[in-house]
Amino acid sequence: MLSVRRAAGAPRRSRWTGRLAACYADGGVPGPAARETASSVIALLEGAFMLGRSARSTAPVLAAGKAAAAIVRAALDGR
Repeated sequence: MLSVRRAAGAPRRSRWTGRLAACYADGGVPGPAARETASSVIALLEGAFMLGRSARSTAPVLAAGKAAAAIVRAALDGR
């Protein structure tokens, strides 16, 4: 069952990653770094959403937002 869900969600995650990477590239993050940054930010937020649901708290999502911003800043600084 889990592998079916994973397979069904893969195209959606790929689209999200591609769209976010395009935004980062438009903002000045170099191509390969833009895709890596997008993948990292999406993974970070997905984990935060799961933790937030299980803890019934927004704290993990708020912390992930700060961490995501730091990741993007670091990618921009690496231009």
